[in-house]
Amino acid sequence: MLKILSASQVRELDRFTIDHEPVSPIDLMERACQSFVDWFVPHFRTEKKIGVVCGPGNNGGDGLGIARMLKELGYSVKVWIVRDTVKETESFKANLERLPDKIGVYAISTASDRGLFTDCDILLDALFGSGLSRPPEGIFAQVGIFVS
Repeated sequence: MLKILSASQVRELDRFTIDHEPVSPIDLMERACQSFVDWFVPHFRTEKKIGVVCGPGNNGGDGLGIARMLKELGYSVKVWIVRDTVKETESFKANLERLPDKIGVYAISTASDRGLFTDCDILLDALFGSGLSRPPEGIFAQVGIFVS
């Protein structure tokens, strides 16, 4: 039986793992990205064009890590980063630095139209994670409509 955890339980387990294993937050993120990619690859061919829409937080860092790993496996990958006044996390910055030059990275500062993602077969939403405790606002809400 699969147990579904709450957001606070997941954060608690992450903290416990970082404190007791020990593993750095970026290495824990790398493990999560690899787990997703391990699931993704058997389900979707490399011919699929992948888009990853990232926010500036750790969920966006996950998206960047996943984009890098998929690119290394031969997928066509584009990344969009939604920018606002929200500060980027250290793990986000680390994974942004790790992206190869071959991945197209585009900044979104205004939501123009749905046409941004039309050439993607699969669009991964890495805007927000379990830490979101209120409805998204501003550019994040506008882009979220297109991604959903």
